[in-house]
Amino acid sequence: MSVVAISLQVSPLRVMIEGAVKDTTGVLVTADFDAALAGALARYSKDRPRLVVADISGSGVQDYAVPAGWVDGLSTVESIEYPAGQIPEALLDSDDWKLYRSPSGIKIRLIESTPRTGETIRVLFSAGHDSSTIPDLDSAAVANLAASYCCRRLAQSYGQTSDASIQADSVNYRSKGDEFARRAKELEGLYRIHVGVKEGDTAPAASVTVEAPERERRRMTHR
Repeated sequence: MSVVAISLQVSPLRVMIEGAVKDTTGVLVTADFDAALAGALARYSKDRPRLVVADISGSGVQDYAVPAGWVDGLSTVESIEYPAGQIPEALLDSDDWKLYRSPSGIKIRLIESTPRTGETIRVLFSAGHDSSTIPDLDSAAVANLAASYCCRRLAQSYGQTSDASIQADSVNYRSKGDEFARRAKELEGLYRIHVGVKEGDTAPAASVTVEAPERERRRMTHR
């Protein structure tokens, strides 16, 4: 029987996160780092959404499902080009389309147009990030944000310990917890400075979530 060796490689982003945390206690486990990175990616996706272009084939109707990669509550439509491929681009006016919630999901409804088979609708929309879509320029910032979540976890761990064997050293534990709390704030501050989000802001003003549209009212931002 042959034995297959499996090499577990740590991603460069994970290395950056661990380096920013500077924890040598071994309190954090893989699940903690994974959760921190997932949280950082979710927040970064709101602060700096990824722009995606998708082509939708016309089919003689006015309602079309939102493109693959659309994230409900995060994605926004930036522009709709129809018919696609013209020079200059034929961008639809904001009054020519709307987002519509149906029992089967969110639809893009073209109000003034009915694309025929063979015609293309080109949609530019915002989507979420994963580890592979972060621009190199932003990698350190995302790592800092994830590391700040890890430091918060460590601060809580040191502040809530009830191990009888370390009660005599409780002052040191409180000091360690305060140190990680300060580092968490510092790392999050570095992230905020990089992406241009002030403390207290949850996302840039241009990022609006999807809601069920009221009659004659758009809830999505677009150009």
